[in-house]
Amino acid sequence: MPAVLRKTPETQSLLFPALVSMLMEVEKDDARWTETEEDADNVGKDAISTGINSLTRLCEDLGGKTTLACAQPILKECLSSPDWIKQQAAYMVLGLISAPTKDSLIQNMQETMQTVA
Repeated sequence: MPAVLRKTPETQSLLFPALVSMLMEVEKDDARWTETEEDADNVGKDAISTGINSLTRLCEDLGGKTTLACAQPILKECLSSPDWIKQQAAYMVLGLISAPTKDSLIQNMQETMQTVA
C-alpha cells in the first residue's frame, strides 16, 4: 500500500536504511568470493538479492519524490564514507532508484553528478 508507506516516517528512518544495509553484506574473503556464483537474476535468498528486489519494488511503489527523500541522506553518508562497501552500496542504490526518480535526477543533473563524483 504505497500511500501508507509514503506517510509513515519509519519508511525513511528505518525501512529504507535497513534495505540499504542489506546491500552491504558482501563477502570480504577474496578466496571465498571467487568460488561463489553470481546471481545475475537476483532471485537468490541472500541478503543482497533480497535487498535489491525489495528496494526496487519499494521505490516503484513510493514514487520518485518519496524515494529521493529516503535516499538522499543515505547516499550522502555512504558516498562520503572511506569504506568501499558503503560506497558500493550507495552506487547500487543510485542505480536502483534511477528509474522511478529519473525526472528529478534529470532536473537536478548538476547536483546529482557533483554528489556521485
